[in-house]
Amino acid sequence: MSRTGRRKQKPTPRQGAPELTPKNVARMEVDAAVYRLVKLLSRYPEEHLDTKARGALEKTLPVLDALRASHPDHPQVAWVSGMILRKLGRLDDAVQLARRAFELEPTFATAVSLAYALRERGEIDAARDAFEAAARLDPEDASARCDLGAMLCEAGRTDEGLRHLEAVLAAQPAHPVAFPIHAYHRAARDGDASAYDTLAAYAKAHPESAAAARSLERLRAEGLHHPAPVAVVEGFIAGVADALDHLHRDHDPWLNRFGAREHGYRLHPPLTPRDLQRIEASCGARIPADYAAFLARVGSSGAGPYYGLLPLGGPGQLESLAGEFPHTRPYRPDPRTLTAPQRAALQADEAVRGTVALAHLGCGYFSVLVIRGPRAGSVWADLRAAGLGIVPTHDSFTAWYRGWIEALSRGEPARIPVEPGRCSAPAALSDYLASWERQRGLRPGTLDEAGTRHALREIPDGGIAIQAAASRYFDGGDPVDPCPSCQHMFEHFLRKNMLQPAQIRPGVPPRAARRAPAEA
Repeated sequence: MSRTGRRKQKPTPRQGAPELTPKNVARMEVDAAVYRLVKLLSRYPEEHLDTKARGALEKTLPVLDALRASHPDHPQVAWVSGMILRKLGRLDDAVQLARRAFELEPTFATAVSLAYALRERGEIDAARDAFEAAARLDPEDASARCDLGAMLCEAGRTDEGLRHLEAVLAAQPAHPVAFPIHAYHRAARDGDASAYDTLAAYAKAHPESAAAARSLERLRAEGLHHPAPVAVVEGFIAGVADALDHLHRDHDPWLNRFGAREHGYRLHPPLTPRDLQRIEASCGARIPADYAAFLARVGSSGAGPYYGLLPLGGPGQLESLAGEFPHTRPYRPDPRTLTAPQRAALQADEAVRGTVALAHLGCGYFSVLVIRGPRAGSVWADLRAAGLGIVPTHDSFTAWYRGWIEALSRGEPARIPVEPGRCSAPAALSDYLASWERQRGLRPGTLDEAGTRHALREIPDGGIAIQAAASRYFDGGDPVDPCPSCQHMFEHFLRKNMLQPAQIRPGVPPRAARRAPAEA
């Protein structure tokens, strides 16, 4: 209501811009109608339309029909009609109208519109000719040549596409589109992960470049990156062998550090370049550059964090690379709030697809390297055996392995991202001691050291076993070696003479460390 008590009138289309209908368009100047359609089209710049955008553009179809009927030779009508129909996927009509617009008015805009329609219909050579026509019509605008170079690279004509991009870069070395697209496709062609560092520096200096952000994301997803700078990786690779000799000779000659008796600070022979090519071809993924350099120049497995570096080609490793790693942030669902299907999904190996196991941390936990997905190249801890999900630990293989060397040289104990007491072994021993008290009529928690020793000595040889659930890492029921926290607990009981070594059942190697059965 107004202050005078009269009901306010609702706005009608006449009080604002008239609605785009065939009837209203017939009363409008053609340039005004085209302007309205272009303005509407600009609201939906994405190539893939959502439901709302598609619905809005589909409402213009009767208007376009009316405009073309009344202005069959108007270039702007043909041009905007072709643009909208291309967005809606009506490519045959879009090409026809875009070609008509270019014939009526050969400008940069109509040439580019024709190139886009031809490109989406898969006519690469015809689209190339249209992009080149646009570049001739406006030599100062480099966008057509950038689009042409990108199209040719994506079509597999990489050398030809890079030449067009290099022509742009010759005039504008830091062009916000040409530079990142050129860097990405050159890296993809040459397998050159050093381009990641160049592109990352460019993106930092040019945060406005959306093309740089997209190219970096593609390099990560395809494993063509390493967060560690090239110089750091090269220094690390060159010094690993001497560092391992120093650790063994000066810090742990008796192999007392966690996992040392398994790997003995020895590395197995490196993989050959042909081995790596075969592995990449078989799994359809590129190995992160720093990990590949380690495998080819240092060693294929052996000495490494926890129980040692697992072989890339071991059983079950490459099979796990089907699909992309689904996580970009720590995945720590609360098991108490999960439904049964959700708990099953958490334990399923789909949760760690796109990764290879680097090392067994003990108690069924693993360090995994992401090979496929947005976080390719990073190292995560698979802690599902304790119900703690999957969490990132290191930005790169280099950071993971070098961190182990540096911690050993400082005398630091091995650590895992699991709180003491969350593992199954402490819980099982606690339950056993509580049961032993109940059977003898003792109050809970009243066992002294002598009583605890007596209770633990009743456990038969091999009676303490950490058993794995069925997974890509182990068969169900496999005994596994303890994690650092559980190993520390066992060593405490052994020093106190509460347990004997024979009572603790040794674990079996993970599947990845076992020899594959010989082919018949």
